[in-house]
Amino acid sequence: MQRPPLGPVLLALAATLLGGAATTGSVSGVVPTAPEEAFVQIEGTMIVDSVDHEHPAHLPTDQLDALRDSLTDPAPQPTASPGSGSPGTAALHGSLRATYESNVPTTVRTVVSAALAQWDAALGTNVPIVVHVGWNCFNNTGVLGVAWADMIASGSLPTANQYPLALANTLSGRDYNGVDAEIFISLNAELAGSNSCGSATNEWYISTAAAVGGGQIDLYSVVLHEVGHGLGFLGSAFQHPSQAPALEPTPYAYDSFVYVGDTRLLSMANPNAQLTVDNLFFDLGGGHRTRVFGPSVFKNGSSFSHFDLSVIAQPGQLMAPAFGRGQIRRVLDAPVLAVLQQQGWSVVPRAVAPVSLSVTSGNCTATVNWAHNLGAYGLPPLGYRVDVALEGAIVATSTVAGSATSATLGGSTNNTSYAVTVTPLDSRGSAPGSGPVYLAQAPSAPQLVRSDGIGRSRTITWQAPTSLGAGGAISYSVQYRLIGGGWHDIG
Repeated sequence: MQRPPLGPVLLALAATLLGGAATTGSVSGVVPTAPEEAFVQIEGTMIVDSVDHEHPAHLPTDQLDALRDSLTDPAPQPTASPGSGSPGTAALHGSLRATYESNVPTTVRTVVSAALAQWDAALGTNVPIVVHVGWNCFNNTGVLGVAWADMIASGSLPTANQYPLALANTLSGRDYNGVDAEIFISLNAELAGSNSCGSATNEWYISTAAAVGGGQIDLYSVVLHEVGHGLGFLGSAFQHPSQAPALEPTPYAYDSFVYVGDTRLLSMANPNAQLTVDNLFFDLGGGHRTRVFGPSVFKNGSSFSHFDLSVIAQPGQLMAPAFGRGQIRRVLDAPVLAVLQQQGWSVVPRAVAPVSLSVTSGNCTATVNWAHNLGAYGLPPLGYRVDVALEGAIVATSTVAGSATSATLGGSTNNTSYAVTVTPLDSRGSAPGSGPVYLAQAPSAPQLVRSDGIGRSRTITWQAPTSLGAGGAISYSVQYRLIGGGWHDIG
């Protein structure tokens, strides 16, 4: 059965979307059984990432169409044993499985297998997800790869928005597309040195080991990125020839979480006019958000469906629109996983614990400071719970927003040491937290202070404080004042 036309998602070393006009197609394979269910399937969007985001790589539409057609024939049912990867069959990774074109090298299959296993460990689904992989000549060494996925709107899904098939099947428990793959990716064989493309370049780093050379492109990172698009890191914005960029009439689930400043994009009277304001953000939950790539000149396949260039070397960099040589981006960190969780994926890891925890004492108070750790594997916290404990018993607690980085708690007693912990909160409750760190209370005042002598020459004596606090007294400040005047240091 021939699949309906659809738009790929391309990844090169910096992103721009290319592709033909979007059309509506019917579903191939198994369709929903409920007769009253509204059902429509629309093709995905093509994304291109290239070396230089100012001069993005380009593939002609007819070349992309031919590439798409060569990969979208129904793949056979995955029946292979785990890791087999023989031509036309699937290597199994729990729920994520790969099928391959016959010319995909074994070394490439090993990398794809590892990347799919990493995604599989992060996603809570027992529904099979098939990723079909091609190894093609693009006649353009600036393009790294292509990925696309069918989108579907269905009455069995949580909202009326369109969802990528992998997520739609997971949420509904149905198999909307039968034997066909849910995600398609094609990788540029020209970057592999000795190959059938007639290119002498050897830029791919094809290994699961994290030892990428300065002039090489990490295939593992690229595969992670491409699969991320197929799982749902994909918005519906597209610019057809001679038209302004626009969202699909039926938005993608991704679109629902994009904001213009503090205003939800889809709630605006003219959301399409906002696609090039360069003030777009994705709501990650808990008050966290990450800027979305939205340059003033719309770039098909790059704009709207990536995080902004500013996240390079920052949390979320896996899904940035530019990809540099020598870079390793193999962490499914909090911003990336939050984009998928917001749309409905059940993500396995918990909220990430804070770092750089510190605490200072006041008068019967403790002020706690910390930093977010969103570059780690996990989810952004929806909130934090701060506890102050004495000998294991909590004496003060406070819950703050997930975007907070400090809290001040009362209820402590001066000259007493406390243990302070900060626990991240997520939709499942309390995740593993930080600490503890210890509140070092200041020593109490010296005792029996005496001044002996006459005139301007005096000897001051005292006894040590009755409480030396957590760290002990390391110095004393001696001051004097005249009657009616202020205090002055002696020295």
